[in-house]
Amino acid sequence: MKILIFEIRKNFLKRYLFVTLCLLTLINIFMIYDYYKENHVFSTEQTNRSEVFWNLYKGKFKGKITNEKINALMEIYTPLYQICAVERSYSMEYDPETYTGYTFGDYRMLDLGFVRPMEYSYMYRNHALEIADKAMENLEFFRSVDNNYQYRSNLKIASLFGDRQVTDFYHTEMYENLFRYDFSSFLILLMSILALVPVFVAEKETEMNLILSTSKKGGKETINAKILSSFLYVIIISAWFYIFDFLAFSYFYGLTGLNNQLYALKDFMLTPLNVRMWEFIILSAVVKIIGLMAVSSMILFLSSIFRRALLPYILSLATVFLLMLFNEFAKMKFINPIELIANRELFKNTGFIKILDFPVHKFIGVILSVIFLAGAFVLATKMTSKNNASLGRMKERK
Repeated sequence: MKILIFEIRKNFLKRYLFVTLCLLTLINIFMIYDYYKENHVFSTEQTNRSEVFWNLYKGKFKGKITNEKINALMEIYTPLYQICAVERSYSMEYDPETYTGYTFGDYRMLDLGFVRPMEYSYMYRNHALEIADKAMENLEFFRSVDNNYQYRSNLKIASLFGDRQVTDFYHTEMYENLFRYDFSSFLILLMSILALVPVFVAEKETEMNLILSTSKKGGKETINAKILSSFLYVIIISAWFYIFDFLAFSYFYGLTGLNNQLYALKDFMLTPLNVRMWEFIILSAVVKIIGLMAVSSMILFLSSIFRRALLPYILSLATVFLLMLFNEFAKMKFINPIELIANRELFKNTGFIKILDFPVHKFIGVILSVIFLAGAFVLATKMTSKNNASLGRMKERK
């Protein structure tokens, strides 16, 4: 434990890292605000349309979907739809009798903010049942042709979708944009490169590794402490940025519906996960951190094999950009940490991989593959560092 604390203090409790963290946090918040300004539909800003939307949302339509709410909404929306979408006879003049001041403004607000999302929520039950029923129909066929894998796959699909329904209506704009936002992960990667490259290389530059290699605890325990402290650093930095992401998006877009189902988002209508929004926020962050730790294991390996810091910095940056590039190729996704770091695509659709004639969720396969990759780089780092220590002891004897 003392060695671990020493490595944390030596490698990560540095002023330049703290200053960089503060600077990148401010940049991240600015980027979220800029992203919000470009992508928001109904903000929390005190504009006329936003105030009207949130008053209607909180006062009339938020929560349990009931026939009374649907009828109340359609009573307002139907005449506006007739005027604006069918007859196109709406006036462009300011009308104080409308919610937003303009007839077309009311139509767009109700259409985008209430009618379409509520219709999706209300109809999702039917859509999920269609998928489950189709899967059940397939069971008999695949049983008859003795295709156990497809039989088990369809059985899983039927089980996943059979009981799904969205019973509550919540404004989901915050979640839609939060789950698309990846810039903070890129900043974490930069912070990881900045801090992790010197972990092994710094001691070789100052030849401290020669002294440590001859000390009682300068070998295996020190190497393990360096790796563990590096992973703790990545976990803490990641948690810092992802918590700020959540707080910033909640502030700008408005926080509501944390307990709503993930598949209440249209982008996730086919997700393999039956989880709530708050559960997916945590799960997504954990999966991202696994991917970030895998990239960090590569950075540590580069740090362990070079004697000067410049080349590991360059190669670490190149590795990150190559991983991003290769993630565009489907065959590379299965073992690419970037697939976990930008994981929304991984969880959007239900897919399986075949293992011993059993269907295993694709996301589980990717997570296990990336963990295996990270383990391989950690092992390689330990072996390289051990060899370096052995060479150091040989030099000391000479």
